[in-house]
Amino acid sequence: MIAKEMFKRILITAGFILTAAFNCFSASTGTITLSVTVYPELQIDVWYLNTAVSSYDFGTLGVSETSITVSSITVKNSSNGLTEDWYIRATDAKGVETNWTLTDSIGTNQYKLEALLSGDSQPALSSFDGDNLTTTSQAMTSLKFADGENGENVSSGSTRGLWFKISTPSEVSSTSQKTIWVTIVASQGG
Repeated sequence: MIAKEMFKRILITAGFILTAAFNCFSASTGTITLSVTVYPELQIDVWYLNTAVSSYDFGTLGVSETSITVSSITVKNSSNGLTEDWYIRATDAKGVETNWTLTDSIGTNQYKLEALLSGDSQPALSSFDGDNLTTTSQAMTSLKFADGENGENVSSGSTRGLWFKISTPSEVSSTSQKTIWVTIVASQGG
């Protein structure tokens, strides 16, 4: 019985020692939450033949004539770290005298402008099928403005070859040179 009693005391003493040791080594903990935002700016660059040229001249065309750009216009996601989705729009053709209205079909002082992302090889006339530009931004998806390339989820540093097909009015009120502004808008993709 004495051995049992002694064993109990040893166990109780060991328990106290372990509890005291645990209390000596236990510590309070704290947590910190860290946050970070990476925010590169959306950016695209557009050029014709080299980075110093940002315009293209279709030259002199007749009425009811169709022409495709002879080389692609390069569009580059230069955002430095963002995946982009691209949108495109154009303006009416402005001149010294009467302007031309951008429409889906040609008419008096009405012209049609189409666009395709098609790499470095000039697409066939028939490749432009319903890829009409309007004065409001439209997404450059795999279903519209696409011929081997598209403007969806364009990774940083990637380029696309943009082609235009113009159809001149069936009749014009003036022969002054016209200027068309095409705008490509980048939004965050992915």
